[in-house]
Amino acid sequence: MDFASLVDSVQATFEGIHRRVFLGDPSTNSRLRVEVVEAAEVEGIGTLILIAPWTLIGMLFAEDEDYPGELTVASKTYKVLRNSIDGLGTYGAVNLVGDILTFQTQEQARVVARSLAEPFRDAVRRAYESAEASDPDRRRFLGL
Repeated sequence: MDFASLVDSVQATFEGIHRRVFLGDPSTNSRLRVEVVEAAEVEGIGTLILIAPWTLIGMLFAEDEDYPGELTVASKTYKVLRNSIDGLGTYGAVNLVGDILTFQTQEQARVVARSLAEPFRDAVRRAYESAEASDPDRRRFLGL
């Protein structure tokens, strides 16, 4: 799947989840809608930030479905949850915001999502570079 198709699939999949599962749920933020923000490829890994009425997460999509156990984003360490959704496949997810109800507008959520995008991408980059360097053959090649 190409990256643009992946972004479209995430948007459509989570809009569907919202309609089927969360629409009208009082624990969600009715001021927010599903939106993919700051999608980019990092070290061959698809990354994006997803705003939804029930969450704001960093998502990563690796071809081999190999995800780190945790990511340190802006000095805070998060557990990477491995999820799988029909039609979307397997992905890693990091819950970047504890309380989605604090956002008053979509724009406010978007500003926070954008502010977390680069630190999230940096964390993904570090995690995959570290994994490559820990491979003994790779370490020898790099002279480590």
